[in-house]
Amino acid sequence: MACELISDLNPADYSFWSVMQDKVYQSHIANTDELKHRLVQVWAELDHRHIAAAIRQWRALSMCVTPV
Repeated sequence: MACELISDLNPADYSFWSVMQDKVYQSHIANTDELKHRLVQVWAELDHRHIAAAIRQWRALSMCVTPV
């Protein structure tokens, strides 16, 4: 993957947050405790392949970033 082709330096946002968001917000959330519970539950049930893919993307991106 060429560094010039990378448009975002946070692949986790797009790799699994959208999947989590769809599941968390399937129905109305009454309060912050319910939101926290759903987030933890959905994270625990998340397919680890999504996480592994985000980590691979992050590693590829980290090679493109030069420390200041």
